[in-house]
Amino acid sequence: MRSFAEKYDNLSIVNYNEAYVHGEAMVIAAPLSDARILELISKQDTRPVVIYDLRGEENNLAAEIKEKFPRVTLMTLQQFFSEIEENKKDRQTKIQQVKEYLMEKALAFTQRTELRPLGWDDICA
Repeated sequence: MRSFAEKYDNLSIVNYNEAYVHGEAMVIAAPLSDARILELISKQDTRPVVIYDLRGEENNLAAEIKEKFPRVTLMTLQQFFSEIEENKKDRQTKIQQVKEYLMEKALAFTQRTELRPLGWDDICA
């Protein structure tokens, strides 16, 4: 964690042992119980605006957060993966659209007709 904190010196990183947080976001990257997470949120002076739950296992945190802290947004690991997949699809669609557009422009360029009323002199001028 020390190397992470050195790399991102603009972030204030607090570990589990000092879990009294005064931030807008809470990142859960450890196997904590839902009850412990709710306890940590309750201890704060200001509630986090968003919670990023990176635990991969099934839990009931979303329902608990919605019930007890309705203004807090929860984003789970599955939602992260879902957004990544959605971004991949969107990127692939845009790449395909750009390729088609460039192909249209290339064909239009090669199939164009030009009138040269002055003959070859017009080309070399």
